Amino acid sequence: MVASFARAAMSASSGGADHTVDPDAVIATFPGPAVLLDSLGRALAANATGAELAEELRAGADFSLRAAVAAVLADHSAMAREVELPGTGGPRQVFDVTLLPLLATDGAARVILLGRETTVERGFIDALVQSRRLFKDLVACSSDFAWETDSEGRFHFVSRGALGYAAEELNGRTAFAMIDEAHGEPEIFPFDARVPMEDVEVWLTDAHGAPACLQVSSLPVFGDDGEYLGTRGVCRDVTETRARDAALAREQNRSRLLATIMEAIRREVQPAAMLRAAASVSAEAFSAAQCWIYRNGEAGIAITAAAGAGEAIAAELARRLLAGAAPGVVVAECESGVAVAAALAGYQGRTNGAIAVARSDAAFDEDEQSLLGEVADRLGIALEQVANTEMLERLSRTDGMTGLLNRRAFMEELERRIAHQRRTGRPGALMYIDLDNFKAVNDRFGHQRGDEAIRSLARIATAAVRVGDLAARLGGDEFALWLEEVDADSTSAKARALVAASAELRPMSASQEKLLGISVGVARSVADDTLASLVARADRAMYQAKRSGKGTYAEAAPPGAGVVD
Repeated sequence: MVASFARAAMSASSGGADHTVDPDAVIATFPGPAVLLDSLGRALAANATGAELAEELRAGADFSLRAAVAAVLADHSAMAREVELPGTGGPRQVFDVTLLPLLATDGAARVILLGRETTVERGFIDALVQSRRLFKDLVACSSDFAWETDSEGRFHFVSRGALGYAAEELNGRTAFAMIDEAHGEPEIFPFDARVPMEDVEVWLTDAHGAPACLQVSSLPVFGDDGEYLGTRGVCRDVTETRARDAALAREQNRSRLLATIMEAIRREVQPAAMLRAAASVSAEAFSAAQCWIYRNGEAGIAITAAAGAGEAIAAELARRLLAGAAPGVVVAECESGVAVAAALAGYQGRTNGAIAVARSDAAFDEDEQSLLGEVADRLGIALEQVANTEMLERLSRTDGMTGLLNRRAFMEELERRIAHQRRTGRPGALMYIDLDNFKAVNDRFGHQRGDEAIRSLARIATAAVRVGDLAARLGGDEFALWLEEVDADSTSAKARALVAASAELRPMSASQEKLLGISVGVARSVADDTLASLVARADRAMYQAKRSGKGTYAEAAPPGAGVVD
């Protein structure tokens, strides 16, 4: 301990008033560091903590005791300072130091130093400042913004701008007034909720009137008496995220729909069934009451498959839309409460059909129209596949040179006709036709002239049949006709007309001795006929006509009888 200074009374001067002070009493009773200093800043007396403080101030503080004492004595006024000491092997120490000037009765000037350690207090304050700075920095660099509303739901604090508004523009507004009507209000509104809420999605409108999705977490604030004071919380703008989610969902739905349509088509074998399946799936996908699929025909685009009960106004509107449509463009219109969307389908730049859907509950939006356009693109491929399937089927059933049925297709169809005749009792007639002197034409003029003769006979045969009859080339120069539901007189008349029409073949004859013509064998069906028996009778009748001199016809008698001219 520094030696005590004499107990002589001293006066302290402050604010122009002098006060009598006993330095020893102050040093002994002061709870913190206390030191009596002379005019050069040297310690004259001190308590235990004051002596340590005086030594540390002289050793390392950024504070000059001598200069401070001189200033206090010169101004005759007290000085208060915050002093930081580096500490000895530990954290820094902080003191609030006050210096008071004293005047002894002998005229000597002295200064008493009184200190208070504020290390803990200063640390707490620094930590609080740092925490506030950290919070401010985190809010500033995050996508969230913090807010607080009053008891009326009005913003009175917003940490940063949001939704296209500056922070000060949001103050005084209510989030309730900004609700996007298209999405509606959540069951509990988090901006004035009386219960804690976490990650609630709310759709508001931004400064430009566009919908914006906020993810909100909030806590209600209550007074000591339980009175509701407002709500505070944080928001994150997730509009772009939800837009991406919605786009992804639409794309996934689009992919599923297109895959479902193509799968429905692939599951079917018959072309008509393929298109009916596509129409049914498309109607379901668009929540449509009707769906029509069109194909290009000789008379233009015509309905080839449909799903749902077609309303006249919807079908007519679809036809009008398609009449003015361009390939790749989807058109939509609403008339008399019926909404219709239509699009042309095509393949490799060529229009081959169209699709139209109709419903009465809502118009088709842009996404649905875009989807219908993609359906039309896939439909164009499907229609091409259907056309190719039909072409292959036709090729497998028709004669390549004449376009008539080939032998296999004719026999398959003839067997069905005979079975139908047995059920109904309505007879038909089979005619076998063979070219006379055809070999001589090939031998003299070549196969090109022979092919021309074959095609000419095909035209004669086609002209002879009615709707429901059959005409076929069985191979080489052999042809066959099936006449549906004819009596004996009509059959004979048809045979005579065929022989007469064959006169146009004569200019292609090899010579006058070997005129090109036809021989016709006719067999009328009976109740117990089979395919084999009917064909055999017609074939025998045709050879009977040839043996009779050619250029004529012969009719087969019923089974068990001979051939009659």
